[in-house]
Amino acid sequence: MVVIDRIRPGEIELAANILADSFLTENLFKYMFEGVPPEKQVRATLPWFRTWIKVFVDQGEIHTARVDGQLAGVAIRMPPGGYPPKGLRKVRFMFGLISSVLRMAMTKSRAINFPKVAGVIEQSEPNQAFWHMAWIGVVPQYRGKGVGAALADESVRLIDSGTAPGWFITFGPNTRALYERRGFVVDKEVVPIPGCPVMWSMHRDPNPS
Repeated sequence: MVVIDRIRPGEIELAANILADSFLTENLFKYMFEGVPPEKQVRATLPWFRTWIKVFVDQGEIHTARVDGQLAGVAIRMPPGGYPPKGLRKVRFMFGLISSVLRMAMTKSRAINFPKVAGVIEQSEPNQAFWHMAWIGVVPQYRGKGVGAALADESVRLIDSGTAPGWFITFGPNTRALYERRGFVVDKEVVPIPGCPVMWSMHRDPNPS
């Protein structure tokens, strides 16, 4: 049985590792780190995911999925008004991301293009307040066992409990299909930089019924 919870004190590093490991096979990261050994890619991307978790953890919406008490999946969600960050949170976020990109670019020079991709993603964000579903990762041994689906269902529950839509981008056909089955629609299909895989901007309006 999959139990949905929120991240607990002391789980940030484990959660960041889960995300870094999950994105080894994601299309954007495969492109950015082409030819890099998996363990080296994980080390390079850990600061990136750690930054996202640390900056937004106090908003209370870093979701976790547990199986038999073990952390099996993680999803970073920011509530309406929580993204983009403002004030000191924005400073911490930008400093963390810049440091992370430099670390990733030292591993693979192509990774210096992450800010360009982020700029294209930013242009696709809704103009209104929205639930931002930034990252989701599942421990390999639990994939195909309903963990990702349970985390997606929790996001739908949050969207339907209010008036703000949910939004995210994905480079993964399987992720796109998972969320389309839950009422998300594709707003835009874009290749953010030459050679990069296609990304889909997706949203879902609240459906209280």
